[in-house]
Amino acid sequence: MALPIRYIFAIASLGLLSAGIYDYLKNFEENGCEMTWMFEYPKYIKIHMDDRVARRFPQYGLHIYGEGEYARKVSSLKLTGIPVLFIPGNAGSYRQVRSLASVALRKAESSRTKFEFNYFSVNLNEELVGLFGGLIQDQTEFVHECIKLILSFYAGAPKPPTSVILVGHSMGGLVARALFTLPTFDPRLVTTIITQATPHQAPAIAIDSLLSSFYDEINTYWRSMPTVRLRDVTVVSTGGGYRDILVRNGLTTLKGVVSQHRGVSTSTMSVPKAWVSTDHLCAVWCRQMVLVTKRAMFDIIDPNTHQVTTDADRRMRVFRHHFLTNSGSQKHRENIPGELTLDPKIPWEVKQNKLFRFSAEKMSSTKYFAVPVIRETEESAVEIDSVIIMSNITRQDWVCACTLKEKQDRCTSCINLSAKAQSLPPNYSNKKVIRMYLKELGEATHIVVIAAHSKQKHALQLRRRLSFALMPHGMTRLYATGVYGAEQRENGASITDSMGKPASLYRLMGKLLGKGREQDTQSPAEEQKELANSLNSFFIAKIEKIRHGLACDGDYSEPMFAVCLPQYYSTETALLHVTDKLQRATDEDIKSWMTTNKLKLNDTKTEALLVGTRQQLSKVDAVTLKVADADIRPIRCSEYEGIVYTLNVPWSNESTYGFSKFRETGQFPVKVQSGKPRDAEDEAVHLEMFLHPSCSYHLKLTTSPVHVMGQFVRFYGVLYPCFFVCVLLLALRGHFLKLASGDICCPGAEAVFLYSKPFAVLPFVVTFRYVASYKNVEKLLTNLGLPKDDKEALESRDLWFQALSFLLFISAFLISLIHVRFTQSIIAVVSRVLGLVFRWVPEFVLNLSVYVEGCVCVLALVSAMTVCGSVSILLCYFLMVTKVLWLCNRWASTRVREDESKFNFFFILLMIYLWLLVLNSPSLVVWAKNFRYNMALSTDPSRIVGVITSVVSLLYFINDKVEFNKSSCTMVSWLLYMMVFASLLYAMDSIYRLSYVIAAVLCIIAIPKLQAVASAAMFPPKTKDE
Repeated sequence: MALPIRYIFAIASLGLLSAGIYDYLKNFEENGCEMTWMFEYPKYIKIHMDDRVARRFPQYGLHIYGEGEYARKVSSLKLTGIPVLFIPGNAGSYRQVRSLASVALRKAESSRTKFEFNYFSVNLNEELVGLFGGLIQDQTEFVHECIKLILSFYAGAPKPPTSVILVGHSMGGLVARALFTLPTFDPRLVTTIITQATPHQAPAIAIDSLLSSFYDEINTYWRSMPTVRLRDVTVVSTGGGYRDILVRNGLTTLKGVVSQHRGVSTSTMSVPKAWVSTDHLCAVWCRQMVLVTKRAMFDIIDPNTHQVTTDADRRMRVFRHHFLTNSGSQKHRENIPGELTLDPKIPWEVKQNKLFRFSAEKMSSTKYFAVPVIRETEESAVEIDSVIIMSNITRQDWVCACTLKEKQDRCTSCINLSAKAQSLPPNYSNKKVIRMYLKELGEATHIVVIAAHSKQKHALQLRRRLSFALMPHGMTRLYATGVYGAEQRENGASITDSMGKPASLYRLMGKLLGKGREQDTQSPAEEQKELANSLNSFFIAKIEKIRHGLACDGDYSEPMFAVCLPQYYSTETALLHVTDKLQRATDEDIKSWMTTNKLKLNDTKTEALLVGTRQQLSKVDAVTLKVADADIRPIRCSEYEGIVYTLNVPWSNESTYGFSKFRETGQFPVKVQSGKPRDAEDEAVHLEMFLHPSCSYHLKLTTSPVHVMGQFVRFYGVLYPCFFVCVLLLALRGHFLKLASGDICCPGAEAVFLYSKPFAVLPFVVTFRYVASYKNVEKLLTNLGLPKDDKEALESRDLWFQALSFLLFISAFLISLIHVRFTQSIIAVVSRVLGLVFRWVPEFVLNLSVYVEGCVCVLALVSAMTVCGSVSILLCYFLMVTKVLWLCNRWASTRVREDESKFNFFFILLMIYLWLLVLNSPSLVVWAKNFRYNMALSTDPSRIVGVITSVVSLLYFINDKVEFNKSSCTMVSWLLYMMVFASLLYAMDSIYRLSYVIAAVLCIIAIPKLQAVASAAMFPPKTKDE
């Protein structure tokens, strides 16, 4: 491959990955969350902890939330309410409790309940427990102490609580579940856990071994104890959807971790009456989700004890209602009547239409709308298998099914179907839908919709089959119908006027105005000029050509009459002209024209549009047209009318919803948030749209490469570190192969291109996986103590496919070409600049650098053993940067092959050191953050790696020669190959293992250096005299 071509592919690969990263980070809908507001200034009252606890956890604290008078009330800590403890997550603040606590306080005051919620929050020092697991055990034990202290504040309450509700954000939800693994924890202290954007399945990125071990311990415990210690614990988990770029929704599910009888998992995009995606921090303050959470909390309170109900099944029913299947009611109803009694005094209206719509600004009296259930018979093959009912009726029991007996004209009772409804967006619209298949209705003969007396606007739509036509939004509509003649529909003929000529727009406009009857012989230009003059800027009317495509009931298309109200006359004057001309055109010209052209008018399908300003349209309520025997009146669209999209994901509770108003071009991303499980191969994601029955729509499905790459980054972006490291290790192996052949180390980009190609190792990895799939081989590998292949972890999360490793490797290989070449160019420029700046430094001072390097390596070694391993890695990295810059400047000055080989060798080593620093950076950040409490990191997974890095760096800095024994170089190259092989098997998902892989690599490359040092000591070079 020629040099330019390889970089063209590399740039293309980098561009695709960059586009995917951009799509993942930026390309999602605007934040639809509403802000939660307070009416009084918030106060976070710090609670004094026991001296023993304070000494053990000096960096942590406990607070109780209050506002105004309530803050003064709770400051005495003599409490009688319901305790709730908020646990912040990764780098989270205890102040994030404000939204939930403030809304709970106002709801209790406004609803005048006999109970209130007391919100506590723990201050966990905003620690990075999502990346470093060394402190999460301390957090768990501190929360345990807080729970015991909180319950002690209710000793004087009439009905003291026996448990605390836990609300955990991010890693706070994992801490809540980790409590149950403590030997001294009483599971009766916590029966309800609500988690927000918590990665329950695995860490968002498995960069720390302690965190991964913590996950394994907790999830193993919860899987093994569902019916023993955890039988009364209910857990709710919500993921943030597309906007949460830190924790994807697939990690927040409780599937396989918590029993399905005690766990509810969903996405905020699917939660009824929320339907909004939340970013990772927004999850705690998003008003829609806060309201849903608070409604659920209020509903799980026992009205007798005013505390959380001890009935776990009831709590689960409440949570399923609010987070999964809300039928439209704000509160969960425990006792829903199965049968409804129909009042014989209320009017009974039978609707025979396939489509029935009803709308009223208010209901002065209750009505029963009875729709017969039409079933397919041999005599009449009616293609109807289901009934869809959509409404915004606020009555809780509003639809039922009944069986009309012989010699009866109405039902006296019916089976309640209201609980089968599903809420639909937009929020605050009270819109809900029921889909009933005929087989579910049994022997029922009628579906009855109860439109109860109400001052609110009612809208109802019942349809036996879905097909729709276009209705623009924002205009006042006057409905009538134009229906295709059968002959014209079959032949697809064009629309002509009464003389058989093609109907130009201006001729039809003239017809609508009562003009143009004797003007049919005019040219289109003459028609246009005369019509423009005659209209005199008064009003314009047009008839759009009959549309082919989606049509009402699949059989009709509709002409559309549009009248623009004038801007230069008063609305009243304009309406008189418009109404008169439009009525005359409808009665005479157009009706005659349509009859001639085998079209006809009826009273349900033609649409006349009045176009004007908002002020003009507000005055046209009195306009009425007469078509056939029907009076056509205006219908207005409210802000809640439009198209509802639903992307149903059958294997998880993460269906997404969208809404767009009429006349708006809606865009709905079809993206799944979790992988497809192996047991759902026959299931497929499907898109549903709830459309207006009188409208036609243009649906366009497009595949976006950028969106595809965005999804690839969402699911597999965290796997890239393994492949980037493997590319560099293979390049380092190439250096040793060069040295074994007696050549010098080649430049970094060249080494990557020559020795890091995917086919150098991937075929053997695939072969090994195939052999290891046999049970006997798998058992042998387990007995040898080898860990499980990371492929199994990805398969358990439904993310594995056969070409995954190849795609990631080839992408990392191409991007590394650019990365290495670009970094090497930067180093060349910087070294040249520094060489010019420090050229005045005497030679003997530069010769002292070897001693400085040795001292720094010793300091790094001491730091790793006493303070933090990441500190030593940081020192070695900066030392390696200076070494590479010095070697680059020296090679540029001398142009000696030995100096070039040194520079190329140490440059690849520098790139590996960079990844080592990145992989151990969480330990470094945590150490720096807790330095004021403790100089040493108590639990440090980077200590061993730091010690090895310091020792190997000392060896190579003291003697930077890269001339080794050829047999040693060959052995090292094969050992490096084995390390790459192991990384692709065991460090692809378990990224924390890469640090140990790199540490092992440093030990391997130290072998020839130690051999050279030992050889020089045992067999010193002979002098000239000898």
